[in-house]
Amino acid sequence: LNYDSKIFVYGYSIDVIYSLIYARKMGKTFTVYLATGENDDSDKICEILKKNDIDCKLVSGISIMLYLKDINFILTGADAICENGGIINKVGTHTISVCAKQYSKPFYVLVSSLKFLKKYIMEQKDLNIFNTKYSATNNGIVDFTPPEFITTFFTDKGIFLPYAICDEIIKLFYDI
Repeated sequence: LNYDSKIFVYGYSIDVIYSLIYARKMGKTFTVYLATGENDDSDKICEILKKNDIDCKLVSGISIMLYLKDINFILTGADAICENGGIINKVGTHTISVCAKQYSKPFYVLVSSLKFLKKYIMEQKDLNIFNTKYSATNNGIVDFTPPEFITTFFTDKGIFLPYAICDEIIKLFYDI
């Protein structure tokens, strides 16, 4: 975190929230652009951040293009980290990662190793069964972000490039 960084945060993640609060307590100053979405708690999250002396601005997730030139990086959590180094997360994550790559902005994932998943997802349609089962509207609630759009993972097991996550998941699930 550089002095006065501008961070675009997408999705609700307790790991991300606590890490931002910890960074602020360590003396870092930054502005969080928190993406709002349908049926989320972004207003509550923003209030929590503000109570912890973090400058927080609510912005529409779809308006990321208005902020990309000014932000330093995008930060998100994940519902799951797949064996191939991609993530399953709130719908829209993949779109934001594509925008980040287009503008050469780092796309960081901060997540607990408890979310390592012994599953190899290749494309969006691999999530169709999940999205149909759990979405009331059948519009989908999660999407898949391929590893080529992720810059780095920050986990409790260490910092990893997307393709190194596979080794960690193999060690975890296969006792190697």
